[in-house]
Parts: sequence; structure tokens; C-alpha cells
Amino acid sequence: MKKLRGVILGFSLLFSCLGVSASELEVRNGCYFDGQEVKSVSGIEPGTTLDCWVSVKNRSYLFIRDVRVKVTIPDGTRYVSGTGVPTLEKRDGKREIVWTVPRMAPDEERVFFYKLRVLR
Repeated sequence: MKKLRGVILGFSLLFSCLGVSASELEVRNGCYFDGQEVKSVSGIEPGTTLDCWVSVKNRSYLFIRDVRVKVTIPDGTRYVSGTGVPTLEKRDGKREIVWTVPRMAPDEERVFFYKLRVLR
């Protein structure tokens, strides 16, 4: 199983899949508030909702299976909602949003949207 990591807004992304190297997955992500990209929740007023997204694209010429997209929810925020059917998991004291993609065709891209609320 190959894994690819990235960081946005102080939380981590973890992609794992079978059948393809991490270099063959294109990963992009971001969080926005009031039309501006957010890199940290520091200084953002409690109660503010952040609009976030993460995408993964299969850049290989092979079908891949069992892609798990995990986003660690940063301290000081709470998951509000998301597209698809994510699960919420807690591992080693960290809260994660997890989407599972059973199969991705060559050049296929999946985009997941979610909202976080700033607590403090």
C-alpha cells in the first residue's frame, strides 16, 4: 500500500491506495473563508465556517483501487458536513475525516468538499 502525505491549514492529509505509486496521484487541497485562502485558524473568530476541499487524481494508466483519503481535523475546529459519505474516525487522539474510493480509472479525479467550524 502506497501513502502520500501533504499539509494544509495545519492538518495532515493521508492518501493510501493499492496498485499505484504515490507519485502517480495528483493531490490538491485548500480551505477558504470569505473568498480568501486560509492557512491557519489562528486569529479567525470562533463560529466562523471554513469551506474546504481536497482532490485526488489518478495520473497513471492503470485502474487503482481502495483509495482512502484522510484529513486530520485541526484542534480548535469541528467537522460540520461533507460531500460523499465520509466517516469520522479518531486515531491516536486525532480526529479524521475519511473518504473511501473503491476504484479510480486512469485520469479520473475525485473532489471532496467539507466544512469546518472554528471553535476557539
